[in-house]
Amino acid sequence: MKYLLTSLKHLDNRAAVAFHQLSGNPIADRFMKLISFTASEYAYPIYALILYFSAPIWWKGFLITSCTGFLIEVTIQKILKYSTKRLRPCEALVEIEALDYIPDRYSFPSGHAGGSFNVAVTATLFLGPMGALLFIWATGVSVSRVYNGVHYPGDVLFGAVLGSGATLTGYVIAGLLI
Repeated sequence: MKYLLTSLKHLDNRAAVAFHQLSGNPIADRFMKLISFTASEYAYPIYALILYFSAPIWWKGFLITSCTGFLIEVTIQKILKYSTKRLRPCEALVEIEALDYIPDRYSFPSGHAGGSFNVAVTATLFLGPMGALLFIWATGVSVSRVYNGVHYPGDVLFGAVLGSGATLTGYVIAGLLI
């Protein structure tokens, strides 16, 4: 088991360095910062307020599902971040420099990936195939976090799974509340 974990960590380091080496194009760098911002803690309350005041009644279920899933995801994410204390690649690997704002010191799991997959799963549950298009955005957010040097690929993969699972749990809870 220890060998497997060491191998996974080595693979994660190599992938993060290789991916980060794609940076340096001013247009791509700005785009990756922008897409990362669309899943920041500042953007979600704005989205929620717009939906709450402008959307039909079924959007209330959307918001309850998303918010419940988000609370579950953030709680688990914070527990994992501060118990594993995995340093971000821009702090642990000399080859990587952060291209974006670093929200805190630890990287595992990615909150941006968790939050964006929360939205994509919620949209798919309520909008079907049209909502599933948001998986493209959620994947872009996750990729941007590795590109920007603030997460390892494993961080965003686990964050995506965590956000999706927490949202499905939120959907069940919302069904009990509505």
